[in-house]
Order: sequence, then structure tokens, then C-alpha cells
Amino acid sequence: MELTLPQNTLPLRAQWTLQYRGAAIRCVAQIIVTKNLKNFPSDVLDQYGIEAQHPDEFLEYQFGLRPNLVISQSWQCSGTNHFKHVLAVA
Repeated sequence: MELTLPQNTLPLRAQWTLQYRGAAIRCVAQIIVTKNLKNFPSDVLDQYGIEAQHPDEFLEYQFGLRPNLVISQSWQCSGTNHFKHVLAVA
């Protein structure tokens, strides 16, 4: 799909949104993880089989699939023991 609006006439944030959306379409992504859901409307993304998800929703879904992996990666990224109590439950 070609964009008909010249990007230089759009605000910078809108240019980034178009670039992210275009990259997701080009690489056949299934999900765009963003807090800015209003700029990724489902009626536009649905035609490409892409869903926009809030980071909390994405992590919750991933946790449901592989809780130990999500916990260990979160723990590794944080560099702290904040998730130690959760490991005992999982």
C-alpha cells in the first residue's frame, strides 16, 4: 500500500507512526507493541493481519504462554532480584 500524503507535511510523531506501521507491514509482523494505540487503528492493521497491543497486554499474554521464560528474561533485564518471589510461585 502506497501512502499518498507526503511525509514531510506531517508532524514528526505521525511520520514515526507511519514508518513503524510500514515496517510492520513489510516484515509481516503479527503484533505492534505500543502504548500509543490510538495511532494504530485496528481497521487499518486488520487488513494486514497485524494487531496493536499495549505492552502490559503483550507481557500478560506472553506470561500465559511461557511464565518461566518471561520471568527469567525480565529478571535478567532488570539486573535485580525483584522477580525472585514470583519464581517460587511459577
